[in-house]
Amino acid sequence: MSRRHGPQRLTRPALLFALAVALQAGGIARADSDELQLTIGPGYSSLPELGEGLDGIGGGAELVYGFTPFWSIAAGGFVAYHFEDTTVVDPADPPQVLEATTVVTAWLGPRFNLDVFVVVPYLSLSPELIVTQGELMEDRDTWELGLRGTVGLDYRPLRHWSLGFEVSYHSYLTQPLDYPVYLSTLFRLSYHHRFKDL
Repeated sequence: MSRRHGPQRLTRPALLFALAVALQAGGIARADSDELQLTIGPGYSSLPELGEGLDGIGGGAELVYGFTPFWSIAAGGFVAYHFEDTTVVDPADPPQVLEATTVVTAWLGPRFNLDVFVVVPYLSLSPELIVTQGELMEDRDTWELGLRGTVGLDYRPLRHWSLGFEVSYHSYLTQPLDYPVYLSTLFRLSYHHRFKDL
């Protein structure tokens, strides 16, 4: 009996010691003050007001600086290519064709973390610039002011890396009745750097 349990008695303290050393070396994975977060990722976007929705694919990048564990300032951009869409309104009439459209957004604004440990949900409301090219704006380039509201979540099992997902609602402030809704999503891969570690 003593021989059977001997290796377990030796192994269990060794595993606990190794775990303690790893946690001490890696630190606690949480949002913190004086921290920089760099995010990139692919995304999907849609203009649901146009027929069944003008779908697009693209990607985005964001730079976030945390003043406190909960409050930070975020600057970023998103670009999406929306494919040509054909809608049949009346079988007796020719179909309506909406040619491909490119939408680029850039924003700067505050972000608030609802929690700071491992799973970090957050909210953001930012003014933004929306640049549109294509038939959506009658085959001309437009620069519009907009407002971006975002709900997202970062999963941060490691101190310096996280994975996340966010949904953003974009409103064209200069033409809210023509295009009241623009939606985008982003799958996030982030690197976190704490200046206090230097």
